[in-house]
Amino acid sequence: MEVKQLNILDSMKCTSIITILLLMLIACQNTKRSNVAQKMNYYDSIENKNLKLLDSLNLKQYNDSAKWMLYTFHCDDTTKQNNEYLPLSALPVKLVYISKTNDTLDLLYNFMKNDSTPISKYSEENITDGVQFRISDKKLLGLIHGEGVVWQKGPFSRYENPLQPEVITYIKNNRDKLNLWFREEAKRRRVIL
Repeated sequence: MEVKQLNILDSMKCTSIITILLLMLIACQNTKRSNVAQKMNYYDSIENKNLKLLDSLNLKQYNDSAKWMLYTFHCDDTTKQNNEYLPLSALPVKLVYISKTNDTLDLLYNFMKNDSTPISKYSEENITDGVQFRISDKKLLGLIHGEGVVWQKGPFSRYENPLQPEVITYIKNNRDKLNLWFREEAKRRRVIL
């Protein structure tokens, strides 16, 4: 009888030790995963902070307008990154900086490769840094390029009317290749169904 009790106790100890070891292994794996996730979500965390700031200032609606402007302005542009050509319309755009001075709001963005690597803005195409608005009348003042704000007038200007015929055609012909946000926004704006 005593021998059986020892075996049961021994097996309970073994089970406990194995359980503890498995829990420690799982904890180590979760720590490694969370460290990788933190590195990958760096730009997401910056964008989330900026969106919260815009929301607290009651200016969040400008984010959608700015992203739409950037996508429509650059929809048919590509950039070469490490010998790979990437269409800007397929890449995510992250809000990385906000500046509000009196009645002027500057929103700066990065087009991102793999959601975590900003693409170079000074490649073959001169990629826009952001968008500037006047808050009092919700007017688009222009696109930010480096230290300046650019605006181009005329009936065929993407600045004044982002939905030029070639932009609409591009969106319709490439709908399955567009960044998810851009595609959904094009549907919401009834450019595509």
